Amino acid sequence: VTVVTSQSQLYTGMWTLAVDTQKKAVRALAYYDHTPLRLLPENRVSELGHPGLVILPAAQALSETAWQQLLAYVADGGCLLVSGPVEYNEHWQKVDRLSALHIDAEIMPLGIRQSALMLPSEDHEIQVTYPSSVQTAPTDIVRFADKASVKTIQHGKGKILWAADPVEFSEGYDAPAALYLYAEKIAAIPPPFQQLHPLSPGILAFPTFMKDAILYSFSSECFEDRQVDIEDAQTRTRIHFTLPAQRGAMVLLNRANGGVLASYGAGNL
Repeated sequence: VTVVTSQSQLYTGMWTLAVDTQKKAVRALAYYDHTPLRLLPENRVSELGHPGLVILPAAQALSETAWQQLLAYVADGGCLLVSGPVEYNEHWQKVDRLSALHIDAEIMPLGIRQSALMLPSEDHEIQVTYPSSVQTAPTDIVRFADKASVKTIQHGKGKILWAADPVEFSEGYDAPAALYLYAEKIAAIPPPFQQLHPLSPGILAFPTFMKDAILYSFSSECFEDRQVDIEDAQTRTRIHFTLPAQRGAMVLLNRANGGVLASYGAGNL
């Protein structure tokens, strides 16, 4: 999973909101969905490669070059998740990217407190609440003609999942975390590990995949000691230990046989 960040938004008077948006996307993926990711700024989209899923979180503005590179990625079979409108270029000049994809929608100022995210895989609404700082900022929202929360647009060999709400601007993490999990299912992104005991959203469990090994990095932002009990999806190795409050740990697995090559802060595995 690759998160593409908007420098067109970052280098404006909304830079604080842009940084907060990036932080929210990363935390929702890494801490709430427990999905490993990489972050890629818009001026390096040429280095995108072929990830299983690309997320463009609440960008509002993006260079035409980066946008066309993302569309080329989709046309080649990729899956792109977009939240909210991207109707401005790098100079904050208005562009019409929705109509070019034959999407019937209206762009309007985000001057509301409350919205709702309804995912096709869920039977209930997920509340999306915008703080006053977002309501008073020059931010926009999409409203699709058929009132859908998320549209699926076929483009070439791939697809675009377009969410009406820029959920990363909202309070809390429920909406972006749920949207990302939905996109991962559509893109057929398998979870890197199974939670044998539910992980706290204050615990980071981040696998880094190398040629012959998998490095699990753990970090606690909790006041209490927390149990870590997961099973690596590739090797079926169980990693089970108690992570002390506000501490970290690392476990290095052999990709061939799942053996523990080394560990730090994880006790006797």
